[in-house]
Amino acid sequence: MMIVRDFMQKNFTCVSPQCTVKSAAEEMIHKGVDTLFVTENDEVVGVIGIRDLFTLPIPASFGGPMKIMEEGNLIRGWEDTPVEQLMNPNVISVPENYPIMGAAMRMINEGKHPLAILHGKKLIGIIDRSDIVKALLKMDVST
Repeated sequence: MMIVRDFMQKNFTCVSPQCTVKSAAEEMIHKGVDTLFVTENDEVVGVIGIRDLFTLPIPASFGGPMKIMEEGNLIRGWEDTPVEQLMNPNVISVPENYPIMGAAMRMINEGKHPLAILHGKKLIGIIDRSDIVKALLKMDVST
């Protein structure tokens, strides 16, 4: 059985809850990622995605309609707003020994990716849809 630990990304970027949204946005663009995990004392406390950047002043987890905002106000808001005000505290995570297909089903059923891979409460990796596809392509189905 294939498990997430064997296919997870070990190089990932985290931000603190006190980091500004602007800094998080710059990090997403610099690293070429759409999602950052928010950690405090090595524990995952939230997740912020690129779509969350457009939800000021309402966090994306709110689920209400977004109001039109002038560009300058949005950027100024990014400079003044800590990530903890926009992050989603409902992080989807799996333990390091979780089956690959179980992780795929969580992504499909819960509509979230990447998933946080935890050892206890510590974030040790992440896995996204492309990692699962890579794992499946390596699988020997000839037996």
